[in-house]
Amino acid sequence: MDIASLQSDLEALRTRAISLSGKNDQAAPHDYNTLIESLEEMASSAMKELSKIQAEIKAERQSYQNFFRFTQDGYFLTDPHGIIREANASSGILLGIPENDLIGKPLDSYIPAQERPAE
Repeated sequence: MDIASLQSDLEALRTRAISLSGKNDQAAPHDYNTLIESLEEMASSAMKELSKIQAEIKAERQSYQNFFRFTQDGYFLTDPHGIIREANASSGILLGIPENDLIGKPLDSYIPAQERPAE
């Protein structure tokens, strides 16, 4: 079940619930039970879809982490201020510093002043 069909089904159930609420005491218990069963089926379907998406995200994240960690090129992830938040082993080898010691340091401190862009 995709998101669009889930939204469509929810809207149909919402309309049906409004219709039943307008009947007040005239609505048969069967109508309410059918509505509840439909909602339970939709919730189950939505949870399965969510689980599937979460598994896909986890696999993508693992793929990225493996690439980042094991590539032979040096990679740094910095925040907007240029502070190193992640560095792979190759970056540590490149600079002659253990990668964990790079975390929290400004990246530009490893670039000679004459090679930095003008501010």
